[in-house]
Amino acid sequence: MLKKLITMTATLLFAVSASNAQQNQQNIKEGTSVNNISVVEGEGLHYVKISTKDISRISCSSEIGEPFFSKEKEMEVYKHNKELFVKILPRQTVFADGRTSVNYSNIPREIYIECAGRFFSLVLIPDNVPAQQIVLNTPNDNIFNAMATETASDYENVIHDLIKSAYLGVIPSGFKLSNKKDVMHFEEAALTLNKTYTGYKFIIEVWSLKSKLNEEKEFDENVFVPLFKDIRAITLINPKLLPEEESKMIIIRQNTTAERK
Repeated sequence: MLKKLITMTATLLFAVSASNAQQNQQNIKEGTSVNNISVVEGEGLHYVKISTKDISRISCSSEIGEPFFSKEKEMEVYKHNKELFVKILPRQTVFADGRTSVNYSNIPREIYIECAGRFFSLVLIPDNVPAQQIVLNTPNDNIFNAMATETASDYENVIHDLIKSAYLGVIPSGFKLSNKKDVMHFEEAALTLNKTYTGYKFIIEVWSLKSKLNEEKEFDENVFVPLFKDIRAITLINPKLLPEEESKMIIIRQNTTAERK
């Protein structure tokens, strides 16, 4: 039986979010980066950015192993379940006149991590950027984790949790992140695809809706439903937009490729 289409208001989404807010050329690769998230997979060295001053995190689809790195590189790493939290330690200099200076070294740091039975070699590049997330992608393991995520509760709660994750910029367990871009232009607005999270049964798309009008307008998310195939849920975070203002629109579609496997 075809599941009903779910639409969610921004008020509901915000309420739930608030309650849960607590190259050697052949071997060297750069992580695929989308906003503040880098995705790496495969063997060889992976060059990825981390924040110089903020805490960055490294995520695995299952329990993450103990990291190996040089303690002399002024870096602190804390392990918790499926994630590592990485912080570059400041270096304090005391001058003869008593003045002090605090700075952060931007030298690369190597770290070796076991994730889902595979070893990843990362070269962490400190940069003046916000906190970063590095996702260690293990495709075979991801399928089973995605299936577990998509069946963790009843249908409506699963859809609700997937939309919440996309809104917060958190990759649902087992889902794969893509930075494929797409743009659709209309008389009153433009839609830009920013992120796609692909699971086993569902695909989550995060779009940006930008008003082209010269006056404030309240957009109806249901108007956009016919534009997408196999849509199961849609939510427009801020329906009322001023001229040139943007809002996130999150869509969940059925992953029809899973049905053919």
